[in-house]
Amino acid sequence: MNRIIVVGMSGSGKTTLAQAIAAKRDIKHIEMDAIRHLPNWRPNPDFKRDLHQATQSAAQWVADGNYRGSGSLEAAWPLADTIIWLNMPLSLCLWRVTWRSLGRAIRRTELWNGNRETLTNLFFSKESMPYWVWTRHAIVRRDYQKMMRENRFPHLTWICLDSPTAVQQWLATLDPETIDT
Repeated sequence: MNRIIVVGMSGSGKTTLAQAIAAKRDIKHIEMDAIRHLPNWRPNPDFKRDLHQATQSAAQWVADGNYRGSGSLEAAWPLADTIIWLNMPLSLCLWRVTWRSLGRAIRRTELWNGNRETLTNLFFSKESMPYWVWTRHAIVRRDYQKMMRENRFPHLTWICLDSPTAVQQWLATLDPETIDT
């Protein structure tokens, strides 16, 4: 495992796991959200190119994010060797994303490129993260199940983790010294 992409629904723990893998293996961490979101939440029109450059610039990396329809499949997946799918239950994702977004909005936490979540967006918008999780969870799950089944990227090894306990157990087995070739 030299080039890993962590995918899953918002609130599944993608960034947390990617950061843990990067720290344990001492490899580059690429957060797709930081590449995707320009100031004022504008989408980066060069996302595909910028993600491809980020993944080409290091022999070993771990990236987190989905963006299946925004070019990550074409930009990063061909370069990856492992997909870790965090297939967490809807209730867990919804709980995590609600509390995370609420905390970020109250603290005015800067995310990427000056962007912040707001209480107005959290409670009164169809673009809120809880609403996104509620309406998209089954679709995202179905998409990844289909991708695994169809084997569109046959060079990839898929690891599916479906609970926080499974994530912790898998992470405990990750040898920081092992470098596959």
